[in-house]
Amino acid sequence: RNCRILCVGCALSIPLLLCLAILGYWLYSVRNGQELSLFGINFTSFRTSFVWSSDGQDGSHPIIDAHSEPAVSPTISSMQTIDYVRDTIVMLDTYHGTATKDLLHDESSLQYSVLQWLASDPNIHDYPSSKILQRYALGCFYKNLESNNVEKHISDSWMTYTDECTSWKTTGDSAAGEQLCNENGHVASIYLENAGLSGPLAPELSLLSNSLEIVQLSSNSINGPIPSEIGLLSELFYVNLANNVLTGDIPNEMALLESLWLLRLGGKILCG
Repeated sequence: RNCRILCVGCALSIPLLLCLAILGYWLYSVRNGQELSLFGINFTSFRTSFVWSSDGQDGSHPIIDAHSEPAVSPTISSMQTIDYVRDTIVMLDTYHGTATKDLLHDESSLQYSVLQWLASDPNIHDYPSSKILQRYALGCFYKNLESNNVEKHISDSWMTYTDECTSWKTTGDSAAGEQLCNENGHVASIYLENAGLSGPLAPELSLLSNSLEIVQLSSNSINGPIPSEIGLLSELFYVNLANNVLTGDIPNEMALLESLWLLRLGGKILCG
């Protein structure tokens, strides 16, 4: 009787082991994007709906469709990247909070267009979160002031996928230390005097609160009010907005700028 049981067990285990072997071979071929052929039969068509998913080292979730031809390595979809960049900005923008989140979900907003530009950067997943926030702030700032009259060397360099610290041009004298970033790679000064800028100042400029010290934007066509968020720029000590077309009240929040020692607002219609 025991012999019969043993024989039956062996007889059942052989096809089971064969099935497991075929399954393992199938999974291996799918994972590596190879054609699946067994006993002369091509089983590729049986895996058309299979999707392989794995976590990236940086916390992302690349997904690859196993039946895509030719086979490619796992990549991060554009929507996943947009979500990643949006979440990073919202997490770091503690002041604007819900307002920023809403704008970054509104596909008609300027902020969403900057988000799309950021998400399309081929180097985005190599940036630390602070650099993502910095490029977002500069993108919103420039997008608000972009016009057909912007100096060509500026329009050709800003909002490109080059490094903002070394490649984005300003009107400052780099030999005199008037470059965009400091030695730590943080935006410290914005020299865009008489650069053909036109439009309102972006409140997102306040996202540079830990590093921005100098704002030289005189002799442009900057209009509208000075955003109250300027009071968040705790390191700011020089502001020149003279010879623009600013309107409205001077925000009370400017009194919070304890480091400020020079403020020029001439040639405008402001109250306060």
